[in-house]
Amino acid sequence: MKKIIFSLICIMCSIQAVSAQKDTLSRDTIVFSKLLDGHKAQMEAVAFSSDGSWIASAGWDNEVRLHKLDSVSFGVFTRSFGGHRGAITTIAIQPGNKHLVSGSRDNTFNIYDLQSGKIVFTGRDHISAVTRVLFDPSRRYLMTSSLDKTIRIYDMDSLSNYRKKPVVMTYSRPINDFALSPAKFKFMVASDASVVEQVGMNGKSSRAFAGHTAKVNCLAVSNDMKWMATGSDDKMIRLWNPKTGLFVKELSGHTWKVTSLNFSSDGRYLVSTCNNGEVKIWNVETGLEVAELPSSGNNARQAVFAPNMKYIALATFQTGTLFGANLYKTPYAVYVKPVKGKGAPAKGGTNGKGSPAKSGSAGNTVKGSSTSTTGKGTTGKSNSGSNSATVNKSAAGSTKKK
Repeated sequence: MKKIIFSLICIMCSIQAVSAQKDTLSRDTIVFSKLLDGHKAQMEAVAFSSDGSWIASAGWDNEVRLHKLDSVSFGVFTRSFGGHRGAITTIAIQPGNKHLVSGSRDNTFNIYDLQSGKIVFTGRDHISAVTRVLFDPSRRYLMTSSLDKTIRIYDMDSLSNYRKKPVVMTYSRPINDFALSPAKFKFMVASDASVVEQVGMNGKSSRAFAGHTAKVNCLAVSNDMKWMATGSDDKMIRLWNPKTGLFVKELSGHTWKVTSLNFSSDGRYLVSTCNNGEVKIWNVETGLEVAELPSSGNNARQAVFAPNMKYIALATFQTGTLFGANLYKTPYAVYVKPVKGKGAPAKGGTNGKGSPAKSGSAGNTVKGSSTSTTGKGTTGKSNSGSNSATVNKSAAGSTKKK
């Protein structure tokens, strides 16, 4: 009997060893590329321009730094943007590269001319820290959220008219993060509750996404509106269908609080950051962890994919004496679906040679469910970039008729 038990143990150990070896071999390779240094303190935020030609970084030195990312001057520092009196928590570059926006713990946001670096407008309507700045897909409207429980919508065409007030959505709780919902004129809102809610301009919830057991710090919606990811103090990431409210799967692997989420431009991958410095990449369809970025700090604040998916930028609390955004090279490329009737697969994938990306099988526990969370919910940083949702122009104070 002892011999049989010993043999079974040996077989199990062999299987585990082979499985671990396969997992290691199948993981995607992420390589450190460049430190865009020059900051004087720890990092909080990073953002790419929509065409991938610029990258901005910001943090606790109250300054935004802009670097060029074209093939001629890759990573070359261009200019800095000042004016804040507190740490900068969120930044965004307007599609078309006309303006850059920064939101701060000093309760304000600044709109800069990207080319000159001059402040075009300073928003002082919020009465608590600004947590997210976001442009709608039309480029015309700027949305800002705050711990003061509001989302404010500004018409970029009317900034010179200082008497024109923003449209305000007032929520029931401090807002940690938000994104545009697939439903017109609605937002997905993360707060200090364990529930994410779909909220209208009247501040009322029309759908609840329940399942986390602690406050939700961040959320992201993919560009095609197929996925929504939510990250929490409970160490978990949950994937949802944002159109139906259905919970799809849980991504388990982080060992502390999840701090940011960002989908790749084609929606196939998700990058997540954690309060202990962990940065993980997940295959969205399988729910498996396929890579982890080399450690470069002890508190990862935000990671984002470049539009072409070839790079990931990271804002983290660096442990050395140099401060700035870290750039990592990925094996990915944007996957383009084959054109119907053509027969041949479209070019794209991880190697850019015509085949879809191959994702590793390594990863942590994935839990699935088909339980619906539709219905009016109780009260309960990202891929909060531009997507197919639209802002209600009349609600945003347009003279034309989110």
